[in-house]
Amino acid sequence: NEEMADSSGDIKMNQAAYEDGNIQMRMVVTGIVSPAVADTTAGMENRYYYHRIIDIDDDIKTGFDNSVYEGNPTKVDPIGVDVMVQVGWRDGAPNGVNVYDPITEEEFLADFEFAASGDSMEAVIPLDAIMAEDVQEGQKAMFSAFQEGASDDWAVDWLDPAVLIFIPIAVEPGDKLATTWAEIKRP
Repeated sequence: NEEMADSSGDIKMNQAAYEDGNIQMRMVVTGIVSPAVADTTAGMENRYYYHRIIDIDDDIKTGFDNSVYEGNPTKVDPIGVDVMVQVGWRDGAPNGVNVYDPITEEEFLADFEFAASGDSMEAVIPLDAIMAEDVQEGQKAMFSAFQEGASDDWAVDWLDPAVLIFIPIAVEPGDKLATTWAEIKRP
């Protein structure tokens, strides 16, 4: 996890849980996750891309190998990314909200339910929309996240992956969307 030059957007925590056929995701960053232009530090650009990545089948050979990104080593434990969940933020508004296959660039969802305020963002991704209809209860997947921002000459902030088990988890509700959360421990 690299420290970003911008006072907003550096990923501090990434969570995922499975509930009612959906992957519930939550991310916490330093500063403001979706800053207004007026909230942007002087000399920085109000342009961010938050990516949640999912290796549905826990097989590095079937997805995008995240050990290298745009020709640069990521220095994280690699996974085979099958699904890329993107929330872009530019000039104080969403810009580039979609879910797609990182290899074929086939778009699974042109938009999805998400909410962002303060230092956190929550999202709901239906499993049936990301071609994961063969997921079995108890199946292990991997997930991670990265952020890139224009202020840092498009430097990328990567997190090591964590395990997501497709078993419904009942925990206390979040405060942005009607979701439930459990902090998923790294393997």
